[in-house]
Amino acid sequence: MKKAFEADCNCELKLVALEDGVSLLNRLRMEGKNSKADVVLGLDNNLLEAATQTKLFAKSGVANEAVKVPGGWKNDTFVPFDYGYFAFVYDKSKLKNPRKA
Repeated sequence: MKKAFEADCNCELKLVALEDGVSLLNRLRMEGKNSKADVVLGLDNNLLEAATQTKLFAKSGVANEAVKVPGGWKNDTFVPFDYGYFAFVYDKSKLKNPRKA
């Protein structure tokens, strides 16, 4: 992916890894407008509102209709990179009638 991105934008990509999305957002907050980041990859849906409030992110230019995820997508700034499903494990002796999705 790195090589393809660099070829497409004719640029050099420097990857900076952090522990998780919260650490990533906190670093961006601390750096503010002085951040050297051009692309941020790793914020989950629970952080998008806080990320929006920083006013550090530009509109993506990606049409919502072009984003193919279950339930659709409506956000002109953030674009999903991937998604996953949650699995719930329960004890049948304690939960007699679990919800079904």
